[in-house]
Amino acid sequence: MILSDIFKERNYYKLTSNGRELNVGQKATNGNYPFILDFKKKTLLHEAAQQVGEMPKKVRFGISEIHSNPTKVNPKRVKLVMNDGNEVIGSIDTLAAKMSYYPSMAKALGKKGVIDLEVGAYAYPYNNK
Repeated sequence: MILSDIFKERNYYKLTSNGRELNVGQKATNGNYPFILDFKKKTLLHEAAQQVGEMPKKVRFGISEIHSNPTKVNPKRVKLVMNDGNEVIGSIDTLAAKMSYYPSMAKALGKKGVIDLEVGAYAYPYNNK
């Protein structure tokens, strides 16, 4: 199953749920898949692809971009940019399980903002950073 697009060497490549890149690059993308960006380690890229594959379709199709966003404390930290204008902070190893909470948390937030699923689960609007 194709899950996302990655951009490298001036081409877009499809990424499957097992983290395999399809060999055929394209100059443009159709926009149906989230972009996976900034992953320097293939192992983390593969793990992120597997986690995205485990998400419910409704949640997966709501993701615009997935950025590797490591810290010293959490090298598996990611930032997701959602199509609805929210951002999600999480950890690759718990991403699929915790993203199932996203729809209800986004609705409860009521405004655009950040939903932090990295350790616990909390949200705050952008103007309260």
